[in-house]
Amino acid sequence: MTSSVELPLEPQLEQYIRQFEDAKATIRELTAGLTEEQFNQRPSQDSWSVGEVVDHLCILAKLVLQRMEERIEYGRKKGILKPGPYRYDWLSRFAIKLVGKPAPNKKKRRLPAPKIYVPGRTMAMTSKIEEFVNVQDTLGDCARRANGLNIAKIKVASPETILVRISIGGWLEAIASHQLRHFDQIRNVRAALGVK
Repeated sequence: MTSSVELPLEPQLEQYIRQFEDAKATIRELTAGLTEEQFNQRPSQDSWSVGEVVDHLCILAKLVLQRMEERIEYGRKKGILKPGPYRYDWLSRFAIKLVGKPAPNKKKRRLPAPKIYVPGRTMAMTSKIEEFVNVQDTLGDCARRANGLNIAKIKVASPETILVRISIGGWLEAIASHQLRHFDQIRNVRAALGVK
C-alpha cells in the first residue's frame, strides 16, 4: 500500500491546508487590539461576542476532528485510495453551502447553532486564540494524513447525528468556509463595539 508521505499533496487538500494556515493569521489580526473585556463583550443581547465565535469554531472543529481521524485510519486499513480531483456528493456540497461563507451577491443567512456547538460565555482571550491556532494545525495535519485517500468516498458522521454523513473532503471544505463566514461576523462585532 502506498504511504501518504510518498504521494504529492492533492491540490484540494493543499488548498484546505492553506486556508487553515491563513486562518491563524486572520484570527490574530481580528483579535488584535481587543481587551479581555471586549473579547467577551456581546454587541447586543442576541449576538455572540468575539470570544464566543472563536470558541464555537474550536468546538465544531474538535468534534469533527475526533471522528475524522478515525475514518482516515479506517480508509487506510481498507485501502480506500484514489487520486483527485474529487467531486463530493450532494449532501457534502449542501453542507458546504449551508454553513460556508455566502457568495458576495448572496444575502447572509443567520443559522442557529445546534446545542452541541454552542460556545461558553466568558473565556480567557490569549488561551482561546492559542486553542484556535492549535486547532488549525490539527486540521492541516489531518488533511495531510488524508492525502491519497478517496476523500469524496469516505464518510464521517456528524457529531450532531449519525444519520448525517459527510465526506472527509466535504468536512474539510465546510470547516474552512465556515470559518470565513464567522470571520466576517467577528469584523461586524468589532465594528459594533467601535473597535478600529
